[in-house]
Order: sequence, then C-alpha cells, then structure tokens
Amino acid sequence: MKKSWKVLLGITLSSMLLFGCSAENDIKEVTLTKDQQAEFLESFLVKSDQEEEPTVLIKDLNNHVSGLSESIASESVHILLYTIYQYQEEMNEMAKGLQTAFERYSERGIDFNKEEDLEKVHDKVLKAFLEQTKDRSLTIKKENEQYVVMADYDKILSTYSPYIAKDLKAMIEFSKEESSVPYFNNTTQTLDLDIVASRIVKMEQLSKQHPDSYYVDWMNKSKAFYYKHYFGMNGTSISDSNQALLPDVKEHFTKMKEKHSELNFADDISRFFEEYEKNESKVNENVYVFLLDLTGREHESISQDNASDEEKAKKELEEALKSIEHEEEKDVD
Repeated sequence: MKKSWKVLLGITLSSMLLFGCSAENDIKEVTLTKDQQAEFLESFLVKSDQEEEPTVLIKDLNNHVSGLSESIASESVHILLYTIYQYQEEMNEMAKGLQTAFERYSERGIDFNKEEDLEKVHDKVLKAFLEQTKDRSLTIKKENEQYVVMADYDKILSTYSPYIAKDLKAMIEFSKEESSVPYFNNTTQTLDLDIVASRIVKMEQLSKQHPDSYYVDWMNKSKAFYYKHYFGMNGTSISDSNQALLPDVKEHFTKMKEKHSELNFADDISRFFEEYEKNESKVNENVYVFLLDLTGREHESISQDNASDEEKAKKELEEALKSIEHEEEKDVD
C-alpha cells in the first residue's frame, strides 16, 4: 500500500494481461455439507490472508455462497468487504495520477460506473483502471473535486443480500448511505443536523435490534462519532458568541427529543438541556465538561483534593475548546 501510484498501476496492468479483466459475478447453485462449508471458509480466509485479488475471492465466493449457512455466508462477505477496502485504499493512490483523464472524459459525459460507457474510453491506462475497479466491486465517485474509489455497495447488496444475516445487510446499507450522502456541506461549511441525527437514531435502533451482533461495537462507535458532531464537540459550534445555544440547534434538539422519546438519544438531549439551563442557559465550560462525557470522550472529574486530576481534566477541556472557540471567532469575523 506504500508504493507510488505509477508502480501500483504498472502491477495492476501486468496482472490484467496475465489473468484477464473479467470477474465471474453469477451465483452458482450448489449444495454443501457442513464439512464442505467449513473447508470453504478456511480456504477463503487463507486466500484473504495471502492478499488474493478481490476478483479471485469474488469468483470463489460466488461459486459457493448459495450452499453456505447464513452465518458462514455472512462471515465470508465480511472477509470479502475487508479485502475490497484494502484495494480501495491502493486504487485511490493510483487514482491520484489519473485525475486529468477522469476530468477530460467526465466533460464528455462519460459515466465511469456504466459498463457501456467504458467502450467510449480510449485512454488505455484509464480504461484498464476502470475495468479493474468494476471487477473488484469498486466504484468511482467525485468527492470534493477529486475522483475517488470506493466499495460498490449496490453490487455487494444485490449479489449477496439473499444469503447474509440482517445485521450485516444493515451495516452495508448504512455504509452505502454514508458514502453517498454527505453530512457536511463543504461549500457552506454547515453541518446537516437532520442527517447526523438520522444516523445516530439508526445506530441506536440497530444495536437494540441486534444486541448480540458482531457489529454492535461498530454501531456504538459510529453512534459516538455522530454524537460528537451533533453536540458540537468536533469543532462545529452549537452556540453563539454569547454562549447561547443557536436557535436552529435548539429547535432541532427539541424536535429530536420529542420525535424519538423512546431512545437514549432523546434522554441525552434532555440531560443536555438540564445542564444548559442549570448554567444560566449558556454553553459554558461546565456544559462542555458534560458534553465531553456524553460524547464518549475520556474524561476525569475535576477534584478539589487531587491537583493531578484537575490538571488532566483542564488540559482535556482546553483541547476540546480550542477548535470550538476558533469556529466562533470565524463567525464573529
């Protein structure tokens, strides 16, 4: 993953010439015994550990998935996704050297994710790259004025949904939504509170629906990530220069508290309002200490009897406030 994009692209093109570009995506109908399923999973893991191409894993999985139990099929798709993510990183390095070609063909109306449009791409290097992204279940997206590579969640879902568990399917669907719908507008530099709140709600609901899921930790971490955005602990201010809660933020918090009264999310908003009002309706340092704890950041309570604990807490609080105060200064300017 550390090689330059030119070296990586050379390797990719060489492998295409040796092995061809087409990945077999049709599902083969098979019946497998428990022993055969176990043997497949063990072999699949070995191939993944040996960093086999996603194209190799896809063909192998498609030849066996219909005969696998739901749990083994889910584990296999999880392994495939992990491998795809590794190659996503590698191919994004290659994509950095193809931006001019991407832009040139985009201006001609080429959709890089449509197979029929690939025939209209005459740049051999770009065409080979696009064929490889398709075969590896990757897709092209323009993000922040750059063409990037990401997992083709639509393809993964359409191919494997009938065979995998509900929690994995939900995780893939959530990842698809995350990758296609930005929660932050880079042009206006504004956070979309509706999108952030919807993801918090989704993660809490999923963790309750699937309490024993392998992905519960992932769900909780994702929820914590969006909590930090929602409650302004990521550098986006929720208050004005007088420390008063911004009107649109207050309105949104109230709406979410009423709409999702059955969730912990609503309880946390209520707790926030209580802390806010207790501090003279100001988002002051006491409220930020509360939010540090609420959003899952490591925090030690300030103690009059323990100077070292006090210093640790102050240092953490100061670090959290720096980015927020910076945003408020920008607003005043």
